[in-house]
Amino acid sequence: MILESMQNHEEYEFWFSSIIGFFYQHGIGCNVDKNKALEFYLLIVNNNHRNDDDDDYNDDNNNDDESLNLLKENDEFIILKNINYNIGKYLLSTFYYKDIILDDIHFRNAPDFIIKYLKLARRDDSTAQCNLGHCYEYGEGVTKDFNKAFEWYTKSANNRNALGQHNLGNCHYYGRGTTLDFKKAFGWYAKSAINGNAESQYNVGEFFYYGKGLKQSYKKAYGWYFKSANNGHALGQYKLGNCHENGEGTEQDYNMAFEWYSKSANNGNTEGQNNLGYCYRDGKGVEQDYKKAFEWFEQSANNGCAKGQNNLGECYYYGIGIEQDYEKAFEWYSKSANNGDAKGQNNMGHCYEYGEGVAQNFNKAFELYSKSAASNECAEGQSNLGNCYYYGKGINQDYKKAVEWYSKSANNGCAEGQYSLAMSGYSKSQYHLADCYYYGRGVLRDYIKAFKYYYELANNGHALSQNKLGACYEHGKGVKQDYNMAFEWYSKSANNGCVEGQNNLALCYENGIGIDKDYGKAFELYSKATNNGYIFARSNLGRCYEKGFGTDKNYMRAFELYNKSANEGCSKGQNDLGNCYFYGKGITKDYKKAFELYKKSANNGFALGQNNLGVCYEKGFGTRKDYHEAFKWYSKSANNECDEGKKNLKCLLLWYHKINILVKLATILHSCIVFLVLPCLSISPE
Repeated sequence: MILESMQNHEEYEFWFSSIIGFFYQHGIGCNVDKNKALEFYLLIVNNNHRNDDDDDYNDDNNNDDESLNLLKENDEFIILKNINYNIGKYLLSTFYYKDIILDDIHFRNAPDFIIKYLKLARRDDSTAQCNLGHCYEYGEGVTKDFNKAFEWYTKSANNRNALGQHNLGNCHYYGRGTTLDFKKAFGWYAKSAINGNAESQYNVGEFFYYGKGLKQSYKKAYGWYFKSANNGHALGQYKLGNCHENGEGTEQDYNMAFEWYSKSANNGNTEGQNNLGYCYRDGKGVEQDYKKAFEWFEQSANNGCAKGQNNLGECYYYGIGIEQDYEKAFEWYSKSANNGDAKGQNNMGHCYEYGEGVAQNFNKAFELYSKSAASNECAEGQSNLGNCYYYGKGINQDYKKAVEWYSKSANNGCAEGQYSLAMSGYSKSQYHLADCYYYGRGVLRDYIKAFKYYYELANNGHALSQNKLGACYEHGKGVKQDYNMAFEWYSKSANNGCVEGQNNLALCYENGIGIDKDYGKAFELYSKATNNGYIFARSNLGRCYEKGFGTDKNYMRAFELYNKSANEGCSKGQNDLGNCYFYGKGITKDYKKAFELYKKSANNGFALGQNNLGVCYEKGFGTRKDYHEAFKWYSKSANNECDEGKKNLKCLLLWYHKINILVKLATILHSCIVFLVLPCLSISPE
C-alpha cells in the first residue's frame, strides 16, 4: 500500500525514488527485484538536473504575495529533492558495494560455470537466473543459501521462465528462503504449468486432487495430470493411472490404468512399477500373471519403494510368482518397515508373532504393530495391535485398549474386492470388535452392536461372521430369534469353509434347528469339521459314536475322540471325557479322574463342565463334599447360561433355605427346652 502510494505520487521521481528503490532491493511490499532497485537509484542521479540557483526563484520583479508562496513551495520541493538525492546516493553506494563488489569478491574463486551464470543473470537472462537459483538451493559451486536461491528464482520467474516459476513455487511450498505459503506456491505452479512445465502441471493436479487451499476437484486434477503425463512426466503418468483405476475425475477403466502405469514404470517411477505389479497380481487391465507381478514388485523394491518392498515380501510369504520363503519375506518386510511403510511394519510384526522367518518374539511383534497402527495407514496393524492387548501378547492383557484399537481399525478399513478383504485388517478388527460387544470384553455388553458388525461382515463374505450371525439368530442375541435364519447363515459359513460354521450346521441337523433332524448329515458335517482341525467338532463327533447318531454306537471310538479333543485343550472334550470316566463308558468308571477332567473343563470356561464340577463337590464324587465350592461352580455355570447349572443352583439354594429354617427351628426349640421345660422339671441344663 505504501509502495503503491509512493509510485502513484506525481513527484515520485524526485521525492521517493530512493525509498522505492530500497523497497525493491529488500522486497518490502513486493518481490525482491534488484534490477528495479538499481533503476530507481540511477533515476535519482539522472534527474538531478534541475537548476537549484536561488536567483531563479528570487527575481526582484516578483515580490508580490503569489511569488512569495511560489518561492515557499519551491523551497519545499528542493529540500525534499535534496533529501531524496542524498539518501539515494548512499543507498546506491551500498548497493554497488553489497550486491556487485561483494558479489565479485565472493565469486572470485567460484567455478567458471558460476561466473558465467552470474554475468548472464545480471543481463536479465532468465535461464541463467534460474540456474543460479538452483546452485544456491543445492549448494552446487556455491555455499547453499535458500534466501539467495529465492532471490534468483524470483527474477527468473518474473522474466516468465517456466522452470524458474516452478522452482519459485517450490520455495513457497516448502518455505525455502521465504515463509511457507500454499496460495503463492499454487499461483507460481499455475503460471509455470500454463507455460508448459510438466512437473508444475503435476503439482497443480495435486492441489486440485487433495484440495490444498482450494476446492477439491478430481476432474480438474485429472486434466492437469493428463497434460503432465502427455509431457512425459512419470509421476503424472502414475497419478493418471490412479485416476483411471479408481474412477476419479474420469470413468473407471482398468485397461487405461494399466497403460499409464506401464508408461510410468518404464520411465523409472517406483510407485508406477509397484502398481503395475498390482495389475499383474490381481489381473486388472491385463491377464493375471504372478510371475510378472513378482518381477515388477522386485524392480520397485530394488529401486527403494517401501510399498514395493512390502509387496515383494508378500510374494515370498505367500509364494506368489516365486517359491515360498519366509526368511526372504522377513528380509523384505524389514526393509519396507525401516523405510516407514505401515504395512511392512505390520507384516514384520506378524513374522515375529508367529516365528516365521525369524525367532518368535511377542515384544518385537507388539513394538512393530504399535508403529504400524500409529500411522493410521494400516487397518490390519491396528487390528493386530488390538489382538496383542486382547490376548496379552507382548503387553499386559487389556480389553479396553483392545476395543480402542479394534474400533480404529474398523473405522479405518476398507475392503476392496475378495483379495483385499482377505489381506486387510478391516474384517479381523471388525470381527473382534463385534466379539468384544457380544461378550462384554472391555466394553459394556451390547448384542445389538455386535449383531450390526457381524451382519456387515457376513454380507461381505466373512465366514466367521456368518457363523456368529447364525448364533445371534439361533439365540436371539441382538435380533429376534429365528431358527430358519440361523440355519441359513450357518450354511453360508460352512460352505465358505468355516469349521465353526460346519460344526454349528451339524448341530442344526442333529437337533432339528431350522431344518428337519438328520443325524446322517450331522455326522457328515462333524467329520468334515474334525478333519479340518476343529477340536469342538471332534468332541461332537465322539457324541455321535456314543449315542449312535448317524453311525453305529461305539463307546471305545467315542472315548478315543473325546480323549484327543481333551488333550488338544478343548473344554467341551474335557467335560465329555469326564463323563466317560463318571459313567464308565469306553473306560473303567473312575470318579477321581472324572473330577479332574471336569475341573479342567470348568477352569477353561465350559459351562456344563462347571455344572458337573459343582455336582462333584455337592455329592462328593472324586473329592470331599464342599457346598461352598458347589455353590461357586453352579453360580459360574448359571452365569454362563447353562440350564443345568441354573437348575442345580436353584436346588442348592432351596436346600440352604430349608437347612436355615431347620437350624432356626432347632435354635428356637433348644431355647424353649432350656427356659420353659427344664425349669418345670427342676432339671439343670447341665
